Amino acid sequence: VQPNPTVEYAREGVKRAIESQADFILAVGGGSAIDTAKGIAHGAANPDVDIWKFWSGEEKVQKSMPVGVILTISAAGSETSASSVLTNKATGSKRVWTILLSISPNSPLWIRN
Repeated sequence: VQPNPTVEYAREGVKRAIESQADFILAVGGGSAIDTAKGIAHGAANPDVDIWKFWSGEEKVQKSMPVGVILTISAAGSETSASSVLTNKATGSKRVWTILLSISPNSPLWIRN
């Protein structure tokens, strides 16, 4: 994976994940590898939707595959975020996909002051 990952590369990953019947996507590297893995996970779980439709806002992600991360650099940030950035070389667009998470006050993840 190269810096500024492309949707075209992620689409190839989606194709390979579907062909191999993957049930887990593992990113090894930094932010670009992680962002690409997130795209592959969304696309493989929704094979009838082109993944760029998620980044363009035309479709909402209804399901995804689990993504694991082995960081090879410190503090990439993408490993802890619900966002991913992909570039579409065909249109020259660079888009961020994100999801807002809702955490219940009763959850162990809720931060209490």
